[in-house]
Amino acid sequence: MEIRQLRYFVEIAAAGSLREASARLHVAQPALTRHLRSLEEELGIELCARHSRGIRLTPAGTRFFNHATTVLRQVDDIRSRISEDIDSPAGMTAVGASGAMGRLLFGAVAERVAGDFPRIALRLVEGGAYTLLAALDARRIDMAVMVDPDARAGFALERLVTEPVYLVGSALDDRIAQGSVSISRLESFPLAAFERVSGPRKIFDHAAARSGVALNIAYELESLDVIKDFVRRGLSYALLPHSSIVDELKDRSFTAARLEGIGITRTLVMREDLMEDPVSEVVAHIVRDEVSMLISRGVFGGPARSDVD
Repeated sequence: MEIRQLRYFVEIAAAGSLREASARLHVAQPALTRHLRSLEEELGIELCARHSRGIRLTPAGTRFFNHATTVLRQVDDIRSRISEDIDSPAGMTAVGASGAMGRLLFGAVAERVAGDFPRIALRLVEGGAYTLLAALDARRIDMAVMVDPDARAGFALERLVTEPVYLVGSALDDRIAQGSVSISRLESFPLAAFERVSGPRKIFDHAAARSGVALNIAYELESLDVIKDFVRRGLSYALLPHSSIVDELKDRSFTAARLEGIGITRTLVMREDLMEDPVSEVVAHIVRDEVSMLISRGVFGGPARSDVD
């Protein structure tokens, strides 16, 4: 027994004749007759009695009609619900990022999810590299935007954007020349830096070691805002990515020189078991799209596009 046969039977019963049902369904009358006979043979009962003006349902046919209409409503409801889940998935997902990246990304992501996918509950987590990795491992978050993470079993890594890094000083500083600077020349610059577990800090330490120098870390701090405050006060210099100093570069409140040959890569880390989950797919797509919008606006160091709102 097929769903198609049930639909044909219900339409035949509702129309009261094979000819009328044929016109409604756009199916040849002989084909409808074959389906009806096949259904009756399978059930071993007569469903319709033929007469000169059409057909009428037998008592068994009436009972079968009621059951068939119930089944078809359920089938249509299943299709509707599945389609709704695809078009508007429901569930919860958690996204992590550093504080600096969260300020750039989280508001826009949350706004789009709330507006376009109201059945998704979104949790947003800010933290350093160690915090985010621990949360991913413990499944407290499902995906995170991180800086150059190492490959990990059970997680998919997708590079989103690579941005330049700058040596920055206060607006009145006269030691930083315009242009670029090599990491081998940084030993004499006292730096305010994130702790060693941060993604950018590991990149800078490794690059310095390869160049045979040791960075002069005067202050280890946890907050980007505090690091920038130290720079403004002339207490230290800092190595910061373009996205962290966009405003300061525009208003020239920092002096800055691009660090030669070193960039940081923002990477989307996602649990592999959620790669085909509709909720996670939707949110990951929004994250990618919002990062692309930031790229287009020049936030990560490239030229801004004039066609972006």
